[in-house]
Amino acid sequence: MHLDAQLKVRRGMFSYEWVKVQVLKFSASGMTIRTDEDLSAGSRATFSILLAMDFGDIRIDKIEAKVNGREKVCSCFDYPLDFVLGSSAVRREAIETSLRKIESLLSSYDSLLNKIRTGPLSGTP
Repeated sequence: MHLDAQLKVRRGMFSYEWVKVQVLKFSASGMTIRTDEDLSAGSRATFSILLAMDFGDIRIDKIEAKVNGREKVCSCFDYPLDFVLGSSAVRREAIETSLRKIESLLSSYDSLLNKIRTGPLSGTP
């Protein structure tokens, strides 16, 4: 299971590029990313999110997020973001469902990894 996110970045008057960013934290309401791209606090950015799994992927092609600040880390910045869902009720509900599924699957996956790392429970055969 792997979470990928890409940021849509303007590269010219009429051209855009999708740039891969590192996801540090994720929840259904937002995420924290690390990138060397320059984003202004208070601005909005467009992302594509993909949770790749062996049994099927969950993809959100375009979702807006509000940049809540930034912290310099070496040559990159960490940006806490809040997702901004559109006004279309159908699209909003579909995106919210996908975000909740991604959050739930990542949480379950992290719990499983933690159980594996800590080993078997004491007292069990």
